[in-house]
Amino acid sequence: MTANELLALLGRSWSRLLIFPGGLTAFGLVWLMGTLPNREPRTANREPRTENSIVEQSGDSRSGALWVVLSSVALPWLALALLPLPLAVALPRQIDIVVALTLLEWPNVLAIRQDLRDGDMRRLAAALNSYPPLILATLALAQAGNSLELAALARVPGNPAAISTSALHWLGVIALALALPPALAIGPFAADRPRTKDEGRRTKDEGAFSQPPTPSPQSLVPSPQPLTPNPRIGLRLRTLGLVALAALPWAGAEDTGLALLRMLGAAALIAALLWGYDRLTRGRAPRRWAWVYLGLDAVLLLALLRVASLALQSRLA
Repeated sequence: MTANELLALLGRSWSRLLIFPGGLTAFGLVWLMGTLPNREPRTANREPRTENSIVEQSGDSRSGALWVVLSSVALPWLALALLPLPLAVALPRQIDIVVALTLLEWPNVLAIRQDLRDGDMRRLAAALNSYPPLILATLALAQAGNSLELAALARVPGNPAAISTSALHWLGVIALALALPPALAIGPFAADRPRTKDEGRRTKDEGAFSQPPTPSPQSLVPSPQPLTPNPRIGLRLRTLGLVALAALPWAGAEDTGLALLRMLGAAALIAALLWGYDRLTRGRAPRRWAWVYLGLDAVLLLALLRVASLALQSRLA
């Protein structure tokens, strides 16, 4: 799907972008999320910017940072508007889960880039732990539904479907929800958690082998700090999108109020479980949980291979 096709879809159904599921609904939930205690990462090596340093910046850097911030909000907002939620305005064409995940991941990519500039790799490590189960869960849902479209992923295989196909579908649904903790960087994968002993030792060793450069007279003059884009709103929109995506299969294929209530109930349950997981595991070492997700990846991969082999055998028989 090209950018022109996306704009054409939104032009025919502008209420999706401005009212539901994007627009007022999304930003209302973002405002409610902003009233919760803020646990966003704070790096110690980031110097505060003064008003004079921001004024002294060039127009190109400020405009570039503005475009980065706008894109971090616009792309997940667009993904939310295109989700096939019940009672939303019907679209002539549905997007697939690859496009939805790509739009939702953009603010996280910006946050990872900023953390890497500050010498912090914790958010990148959390993302690397989340991408394999997300991809494998997507493949499981796509194989069970014979399509990558979001509307097809929400449909439960019918009664004539094989037991293995139905089991693969629900395994993909559960795995998609289980992949959210590292994807959202919560619990042991939190970006603001304390550094482990290995991370602290690695940072200390790097500092021991690095020699500070000899300051020159020009370096003694304070230079203006760059304007750091803050993708906070984009990350909150991404959180809403991923939770809605994980709750979408529970709505079913019906476009009714009951389906919307089922999806909202599933989203509320997923959010409550994520909150409890974050409270119970925050501050713990992520290595043990990384092994757990590695085991989940192995289970998903074996299930995909098993269902694919059964489908091949049925075609050859």
